[in-house]
Amino acid sequence: MMRSSNPLSPSAPDPGQEFILTDTAAIGDLIRRRRKQLGLNLRFLSAGTGLSLAFVHAAEHGKPTAEISKIMELLAALGIDLIARPR
Repeated sequence: MMRSSNPLSPSAPDPGQEFILTDTAAIGDLIRRRRKQLGLNLRFLSAGTGLSLAFVHAAEHGKPTAEISKIMELLAALGIDLIARPR
């Protein structure tokens, strides 16, 4: 489980929502929906995380070659825990 002390993280993320992420497009959709839910634009999220605007845009569009470490940073900044469990 990954939590962030990043100031972009909400103080109380909704713990009841779960998503099954089967591909990079689903991860991108989750990132985009969470960003919009928080009322953030791409530039603000980019500036707040130190990730390039181009990377944040590519991540939201499910770029399959996006670096996993940067995706993890982005998820943490948005207050999203990534939990893996066997099927």
